[in-house]
Amino acid sequence: MYTYKKSILDDHIFNFIYGCALHDAVLQKAYEGERTWISKVSGAKMAVKKYIDRVVRGNFKNSDANTKATHEKVFLETAIEVCNKINNSNDKPTNSTVGRFTFGNAQKLINMTTKHVYAHTYSMNLLERDSIRDYFRHCHCPMDSIMLDKVWKEYKNSFDSSIRKKELGNCECFHKSWGNEDFNTNKQILPCRYKKFQEAINDIIDKNGGNIFPVEYDYIFW
Repeated sequence: MYTYKKSILDDHIFNFIYGCALHDAVLQKAYEGERTWISKVSGAKMAVKKYIDRVVRGNFKNSDANTKATHEKVFLETAIEVCNKINNSNDKPTNSTVGRFTFGNAQKLINMTTKHVYAHTYSMNLLERDSIRDYFRHCHCPMDSIMLDKVWKEYKNSFDSSIRKKELGNCECFHKSWGNEDFNTNKQILPCRYKKFQEAINDIIDKNGGNIFPVEYDYIFW
């Protein structure tokens, strides 16, 4: 006989969401080598779940700079932990075809998990949705080849070339493989291109008079 227990059901729901996000994080050439074993790394999954739990509890709902800074710190710490758990896992095969899980893979995993969780607000009434929506205020837009190109073109339309060059650098560097994006030598700050990508999205939103969040930008433009 099956009985309803919220904590157990929540675990299964999160496992489903995490599996979908993990697929996106290692698809095609985003992660080189064998990848089926990565889903077995429970430490990485728990690190992402801990981050998501903080989001849905409203830890980052306030719009002030301190809350945003706290979110960025927690996000970076989560990405570091995810990579460490996967790259140092005992489940990792020893053959030479296994790649290294990078920051690029980790941000896609965390951000796609967030995007799937945010989708739950679709079923809420407007009052509930507006309340829960603020929880995702500082969450990031997943960085991938489609969104890198979209942001580059949108930024080009909204700002003159001198500002674009200063803020985003050259086209080739901005569009390079997101799967190869890795941490700065100083792991206390987000990787430079990733930070530029997220800041560019906020600049575009502000420039166009929008009131959407970066994770919502991904829904609209991906």
